[in-house]
Amino acid sequence: MSVNKDEIAYFMIANNFHLENNCAILSITGYPENTFPTILDMAKQNSNLKVYTLHNYSYVGMNLVYNLKTQPNWFLNHQVQIYDLGLSYQQPMNMENLFIRKDSDSQKRELLFEVRQYLSSLAVEWLENGYYLELESFSLKFLLRLVKQGINQTIKTP
Repeated sequence: MSVNKDEIAYFMIANNFHLENNCAILSITGYPENTFPTILDMAKQNSNLKVYTLHNYSYVGMNLVYNLKTQPNWFLNHQVQIYDLGLSYQQPMNMENLFIRKDSDSQKRELLFEVRQYLSSLAVEWLENGYYLELESFSLKFLLRLVKQGINQTIKTP
């Protein structure tokens, strides 16, 4: 599993998610530092590898899957299945009492075409205007359930 923040990787590891689901957990920034290179090398050698991502609904988070597929230090030139379990536009729009934030940097961000094509025009506008929703806005129980449901769906479908 790859996540976009060290804190989320730490949370998943601290709650033994990796042991219960027989998976490695890495953040896009290289956490946990002491095992990151070894785990990533092993993952690249596994032809049956499934990679699950968990990320904020943000400009940076939405680029996570694309970066995993196209960056040479990740899975460029490796045949892996990557499943996006990250937050989506519908989640903040359909739930009450979430802490939606807006980046204080007023510079407009433009999402990559490869990312934009999978999003609605409203979702693109929301992200490019600097709005975001962090995983930390949800309860720990909700996040664990979200990930487990996502993994179970990929196991049931070929």
